[in-house]
Amino acid sequence: MQVKKMYSRIVSQIFTWAGEEPLTIEYNGEQFIVPPRHMTAKLGPGSVYRHESARDEKGNLIPGTLLVTDVIQPTGDGGVKRTLTVSDVCDYLASYREELFARGFNIVSTIQEVDEAIQTGIPLWETSQDERARGVLSNELARRKKYEERGEPAPASLSDHLVAWAIKHLNKRRLQAPAIKSEDLVAALHGRYIEQPKQAEAAPMAAVPIVPDRASEIFEEADNLGIPLSKAELAGLLKADQEQTSFVLEKIKIKKEALGQQKSA
Repeated sequence: MQVKKMYSRIVSQIFTWAGEEPLTIEYNGEQFIVPPRHMTAKLGPGSVYRHESARDEKGNLIPGTLLVTDVIQPTGDGGVKRTLTVSDVCDYLASYREELFARGFNIVSTIQEVDEAIQTGIPLWETSQDERARGVLSNELARRKKYEERGEPAPASLSDHLVAWAIKHLNKRRLQAPAIKSEDLVAALHGRYIEQPKQAEAAPMAAVPIVPDRASEIFEEADNLGIPLSKAELAGLLKADQEQTSFVLEKIKIKKEALGQQKSA
């Protein structure tokens, strides 16, 4: 009598995610929702998760992780069938979903690798959010410009909440960015302390009347002149911020004067 061997090796991998909102991944009809880095995936009634987070040595769920395991189903003849092969999922993601890894997603084999994967992914996720925010604002400026060209006021957008988020995000990132001067770096390298001279108060900038609907017009003029705008300036245009818009208008003025001098030379 031949003995039927039921052994089948089960393979698991850990998905990690450095974002602050869940990440949904689709593969061959299967959906994987990876929790944000400060949350865990738990199974149960009402849960959006179909897999749970990985667990540490003490059995606690690890935030920002999803444990993905091969799925084995019994067959009618008493055998088993593998309905989900984790290695296939990982090969697909590594080969065709490079953008996920560029945004802070990763795949590790052990729980010891989780922290490094998430910490490495955080700056990638933050950069992707910066790009997303700039895209939202650029699209909003372009949308408003279309209505301005027809002489119509731009109606409220269904994406107003995204615009508000983008402005808040870019402003927050601007405030977080340290202003480090080159001379400070040199002084630190040579072990010297250089007292920064007190700067004289700058003369108040002349007030420029700002009309919110002119935002896309100013943006287009700067773009046509090849003037790069910072995140703060772009957000300031959209909010009709007096100071930031004045900076942009001053840049446009200087660039036009420089082009005029080149033509007359």
